[in-house]
Amino acid sequence: MRIPKRIDSKKFDVLIVDDEGSSIIKHCVPSSMSVTVLPIRSVLPWIMSFKFLFRIVARLLQNKKIGKSILYAIVDTVNPSVLITYNDNGISMGKWEQEFPSKLLIAVQNGVRYEGDHWWKAGHSLPVLYGFGDCERDAIQDKGLSCNEYNAVGSFKYGVYRATCVEEKRKYDFCFISQFSSFPESYKWLALLIEAERECFSKLVSFCQENRYSLGIALRHMAKSSYFEEEVENFKSLDKYNLVDFNLDYHREWSSYEQASSAEVVVAGTSTLAYEMFGAGKKTLFYGVSKKTIVEAGGSSKRNFEKLPDCVLADSLAHKPLYDKLDTLLKMDQNEYLFTSENARKYYMKYQKLYPHEIVKKRINDFVEKTGLANEST
Repeated sequence: MRIPKRIDSKKFDVLIVDDEGSSIIKHCVPSSMSVTVLPIRSVLPWIMSFKFLFRIVARLLQNKKIGKSILYAIVDTVNPSVLITYNDNGISMGKWEQEFPSKLLIAVQNGVRYEGDHWWKAGHSLPVLYGFGDCERDAIQDKGLSCNEYNAVGSFKYGVYRATCVEEKRKYDFCFISQFSSFPESYKWLALLIEAERECFSKLVSFCQENRYSLGIALRHMAKSSYFEEEVENFKSLDKYNLVDFNLDYHREWSSYEQASSAEVVVAGTSTLAYEMFGAGKKTLFYGVSKKTIVEAGGSSKRNFEKLPDCVLADSLAHKPLYDKLDTLLKMDQNEYLFTSENARKYYMKYQKLYPHEIVKKRINDFVEKTGLANEST
């Protein structure tokens, strides 16, 4: 059952569609502009005004479904200049653009896309999309999706992290990035990935113990999550030397970024955080490719790995091949690593001189100034 959620009826310059990730998206709204959030998950948004009721009726007469009629009526009522969402793979904003052609509609990529997670389905249309890298551009073309404009700018969330947090000094030789799931049986590929994760983590612990290296872990779930304790226990059961620093004292919003940023090398499967770190120049070892059946089972695509240099791919989880990869990467000169990985980093995470949220902020500001739709009161 959806809970009624009242929305302010006044005019706003920017409307954030979906409250998931809205705290991140707000960083790209110019301070001079008004902004509100349109929640769409488990709630029934509404506005107390005759205009809103009138617009619902008008949308219904256009043969819109009741759900769409309510959402579109809210947009009609608050009349924003810009609509933006962090839910690029869930909301077909391209279809919204057909209803509001004079407005700027923006979708921001929120995570790495795989073949197996049913992202950007057939018929899914995208407006102006700000994505990670050229990898997504190729995916859009391969899928034959409709996208008005694509801009590769890197990870929006990582940009906000770098702009708002103090960069951690080196604390660990290695940091393992968790992709823990409580329901691996829900997808064949996910079960295989979790199996590979446990195997790789166990061997990384042994490798660090034998060579006296420090090891941290970047957990996936927040402390307030119901899965947090289960995730911690999962990895603690594999830490037979009590070696790993879980750093649970500050497991807040940016803790996984802080953990990963403070390591010399991060080890991961196919997580978004791993690609964010890789794009930023962090030494990264991807082990997901070692389980070819993960790709075959639909949990990833060849595209996720094919541009990566050999030095960052663990094509085997057997002791010697894995240990050799870990040792080589740790000891590799940073400049050599950056040179070797440059093309791949740009392909998967094409960071610019400006942080992604600053690029989008300028786009919004320029659009509103050009169209003259900014509220005089702001």
